[in-house]
Amino acid sequence: MQALLEAIKRIQQCIEIHKDRLSRNEMLTRYALIDPLLRALGWDTEDPDQLEPEFVTQQGRPDYTLRHNGQAFILVEAKKLGSDLSDARDSGFKYCWQNKVPFYVITDGNIWELHDLREMGGKQIFRACLMEDNIGDAARHLLALWRPAMPVVQAGLPIILEPTSREHPSPQQLRSSLSLQELRSKVRSGREPPKSIIFPDGSTRPLNSWKDLLVAVARFSLPYLQQRNEIPLRGRRGKGFLIGRSKDMRSPKKLDNRLFVETHDSAKGCVRRACQILEAAGIDLEKIRVEV
Repeated sequence: MQALLEAIKRIQQCIEIHKDRLSRNEMLTRYALIDPLLRALGWDTEDPDQLEPEFVTQQGRPDYTLRHNGQAFILVEAKKLGSDLSDARDSGFKYCWQNKVPFYVITDGNIWELHDLREMGGKQIFRACLMEDNIGDAARHLLALWRPAMPVVQAGLPIILEPTSREHPSPQQLRSSLSLQELRSKVRSGREPPKSIIFPDGSTRPLNSWKDLLVAVARFSLPYLQQRNEIPLRGRRGKGFLIGRSKDMRSPKKLDNRLFVETHDSAKGCVRRACQILEAAGIDLEKIRVEV
C-alpha cells in the first residue's frame, strides 16, 4: 500500500510539472504516468507473461493486456493526459466482448476507470482522479487492479487515511466551522457562502458560491453513490435529476466524463440538494464542515 501511495504522489508531481508536454504525447504519458502505477500495483512491465503491450485483436490494438494464468484478463487503453475518454470507452467494450476479456481499463494517467464487461452494458467498478481525489481514496480504488489479488477484482468504498499536510485543515478553519447539518438550518437567501468546505478525510475545497458547495459535495460523494447504485439520483419526490446526464438539467455542472450535477437553485436549495446527496451516499452530515 505504501508503494502505491508513493507512486501516486510522484505521478501527481509529474503532472503538475509536465502537464503541457504530457497532454501532447501519449507515449510520454504511458512512460511517465501509467507504467509506474502499473508497477506499483504489482505488474512487471518487463514480463510478457504478466503484461503484453499492443495486444493485437481483430477490433484493434489495446495498449496493454494484463494476463492471469496465461489468459488476457484486463485490457488497458492509454490516452494522452487530458484526453476525452468517451470514444475509447466504447471501442474498448467491443474489444473485450469480442475477445472474451472480462475487464477493461481506460486511463489518461490521471483519470482511471475500471469496467466489468461480464455485466450487461459494462458496469463501472470505479473511477479515480489522481489530481482531485483524496490520495487514500484513489489508492483504495486502484487496489482493485493489484496483481497479487487476481482473479479477484473488487473496489471497496473509499477509506479515509491520515491526511497529508497539504490537505489538512488548519486549527483556525476548524474553530470557525459549522457542520453541514447546522448550516442547513441557518442558511438564508442573500447570505454569503462559506469560505471553504472540509470533508471527513481532511481535504478542503475553497468556495466562491453556493453552487461551488453543491458541486464539491457531489464530487466527494460520487464514488459512494456509485457503490450504492444511486446513479442517476433524482430530487425529492422524484422531481428532476440531481446527478445524471446534462440533457435533463437546466444548469448542469460536470462531475466526470458522463455525469453532471444540477446547480439551478437558491442558496438554501443548494444546501438542501447537497444534504440529499450526502444522505443518499450514506455520509453523516455532521462530519462535513464549512468554514464561515
